[in-house]
Amino acid sequence: MRKFYGLLIATIVASTLSACSVSPVGTSFDQTPPKLVDLDAPKEGKPVDSRAIVNGKIQRVGWDRPSAFGSVPSELQADGRRICQAIKYNKAIGYHPRALDYAGNPIKGGGFYCGN
Repeated sequence: MRKFYGLLIATIVASTLSACSVSPVGTSFDQTPPKLVDLDAPKEGKPVDSRAIVNGKIQRVGWDRPSAFGSVPSELQADGRRICQAIKYNKAIGYHPRALDYAGNPIKGGGFYCGN
């Protein structure tokens, strides 16, 4: 179950992130943890694009603050690479030990920010 949950979170995250040449993460993680959010949520009174919801599920979930991630600790790089490569990214480019899931609960083992 733990592997499934980790892979599920990583899949959701990576499905919304595009490869970038410059890492948006810092060298150390922010005290306020990043959270998975609906990237298509209405902002300033704008309606949700109907394509954002398929079968009652939000399609574009991502991190609210990628800059809150710090570098990936050396002891977690293999896990991060495995998770990110499972969802078609090259590597984990950021890590936060207290990252929050979509419901606002801590993700066991922290969260990875994937990229190429």
